[in-house]
Amino acid sequence: YKIYNGYTKYIARKAFDQKLPDNIVWRRDKKGWELPQKTWLENGLLKNINDTIINGKFLHKIGKLNTFNKAKNNLSNRNIKTIIKCFNTELW
Repeated sequence: YKIYNGYTKYIARKAFDQKLPDNIVWRRDKKGWELPQKTWLENGLLKNINDTIINGKFLHKIGKLNTFNKAKNNLSNRNIKTIIKCFNTELW
């Protein structure tokens, strides 16, 4: 189901067949499906993550709270990954 006749993501391609132009659905060059993480963070998610981390104890305990605080001030791709990792660590 993942690969069929040399096409990756075959199920997704079939799902979008007739809904998107063929030159998009059936192209062979690899394109990632990026999530709009920066937009999500800018529109409220960062506040929720911040509240979870500030009210949590684990990042405090392992000395990584400063890493999170530095990352949240500049939403570059690298810092977004750091924010998500810190959040997942705190939740775990």
